[in-house]
Amino acid sequence: MQEELLYLAGIEENEEHQALDYVRMKGFYPKEIVKYNQIVEEECDKLEYEGSLMYAEIVDRSALEQVAERVTAQCVNCNSCSHKGCGGFFRPEQNMDIIYPWILTMLCNEMHVRRVRKCRRDKRFR
Repeated sequence: MQEELLYLAGIEENEEHQALDYVRMKGFYPKEIVKYNQIVEEECDKLEYEGSLMYAEIVDRSALEQVAERVTAQCVNCNSCSHKGCGGFFRPEQNMDIIYPWILTMLCNEMHVRRVRKCRRDKRFR
């Protein structure tokens, strides 16, 4: 029993370390991308419920692309950019074809991280 508790404590410490490392690595994102990532995270927060697209056993690509399109539209209409381009990087309304792949990539990555976290949490509390 004590060995099992020590093992579980080790898992929790490792997960905490991984979570901190994930946040630290996101700190290296280019400043122009940080706002987009915040919008992606907000969208993923809305999908944090049982039975959502995020937790489907087989994720529907077209539904995922619809979410990415919705996020891209939010990024293009972002008031903080005031259509000057975030940090002067580029003008979003002129570069939808550039922004969309980034958004889709960040969305897939964030959803993967959350799916793994939920899977670990569910296994631990069974």
